[in-house]
Amino acid sequence: MNEHMALTTLIILFLVQWFIPKMSALSVHPEEALACLNRFVNPVNMSHCKITSLDPRHFPAHLPITTLNMSHNGKFDFPADGSPFLVQDHLLNYHCEHCGITAIYAKTFAELRRLKTLNLASNQLKTIPGDAFNRNQLHYLMVGGNEIGQINDEMKLETMQHLVMLAASGNVDFKLMELSLDFANLEWIQCKRG
Repeated sequence: MNEHMALTTLIILFLVQWFIPKMSALSVHPEEALACLNRFVNPVNMSHCKITSLDPRHFPAHLPITTLNMSHNGKFDFPADGSPFLVQDHLLNYHCEHCGITAIYAKTFAELRRLKTLNLASNQLKTIPGDAFNRNQLHYLMVGGNEIGQINDEMKLETMQHLVMLAASGNVDFKLMELSLDFANLEWIQCKRG
């Protein structure tokens, strides 16, 4: 039992020394930093942390994060300069529901090469660039509850050749019938108006 306690203490000391200095990169208020400290485990849950931005290299490369949940950070948005918002080789699942996301850019997810699940439901997205997922193997895309009228100017999803599921319900002006759906893997589309 003492070995377990010593190991736990060592891990906590490491986390405090490594991550507390990095918390400033999150734009988190200092009094809230400790409450978010336990979110640096896999899966990483950073929901409700009042994050407004995230340093692309916030998570060290040797920390293999496969799932990141940043939902309910109402003022969080991707970098407006179009640069990758995160560099993480192992990330498979990213959830950012009910955030302040207004746009996706061609390179927003460029450094998340293994990304398979992307949940951006209930944000303020109006469109998704056709080349936004050229560098990923995206299987599941959830963009329901946004303001999306069309996926991109050409209404094509061909750049998402691995896409299995598209959930776009709650986008009142979404033009599903104009969408080009020419891929082998697509199995399911959810698109209810209300």
